[in-house]
Amino acid sequence: MKILAVVRHGEYEKRDGDYRLSDYGKRQIAALAGQIKTSLVNGGGKPRMLSSTAPRALDSARVMSEVLGVPFEEHPVLWSGGGGGGYPDCKAVMELIKQDESPDVVILVTHLEYIERFPGHFATSIGAKFDGDEIPKGHAWIIDVEKKSIDHLRCAV
Repeated sequence: MKILAVVRHGEYEKRDGDYRLSDYGKRQIAALAGQIKTSLVNGGGKPRMLSSTAPRALDSARVMSEVLGVPFEEHPVLWSGGGGGGYPDCKAVMELIKQDESPDVVILVTHLEYIERFPGHFATSIGAKFDGDEIPKGHAWIIDVEKKSIDHLRCAV
């Protein structure tokens, strides 16, 4: 793996008893996916996309899947239960990523708790420094494994 993108799902609203992407959230994620496609995937990188099983993350993964032209996998470990207080299982996510080391680009579609904690955990594993924290919905952390750099990819909506 050369690049890890940790994507926070887009803006959402409560509909039919579930939290689903709003129209704005869909536009956010489509724009973000366009940026990822242009900068990461079009360079010939083989992508692998993994998503939380929460409806708002699955909605985000579906939009990204359409834009990128790649399938996604659902993994419960990428959802810490929501509510802002869940603790992500960073070790389990590291194992999940290592299951298939052939993709050049791995994209995780997940939530606040993972946005706050997993990039730092991953950065430590590759000897990089991570000074980030929370980013808004519809944004991503892009970790370049070879350069040991981490950048904030902002939604262009």
